Amino acid sequence: TVCDGYTRQIDCFDGQHIHVDEASYGRQDTRTCRAIGAGSTSDTDCDASVSVRYVLQQLCNNQKSCSLSANSALFGNPCPGTYKYLQVEYHCHRD
Repeated sequence: TVCDGYTRQIDCFDGQHIHVDEASYGRQDTRTCRAIGAGSTSDTDCDASVSVRYVLQQLCNNQKSCSLSANSALFGNPCPGTYKYLQVEYHCHRD
């Protein structure tokens, strides 16, 4: 999970590459990424309309490492005023 405004790098070992399985950007609960003053966390029915998985597959699949940024510029702003986060499920596969 990457909170809005932050970046996280995912890596695979040598001889392996990233494959993104699932991804979402928005807010589905009130517990994840609770930053004081960063925006509301009460809207839990918030999900980007773009295919977040597709975007991240284009950026990260078949790479040894990939930088994941949680921001509205990349995924759109499905719920203005709500503090969002990026969730990604991936695995590393052998060459």
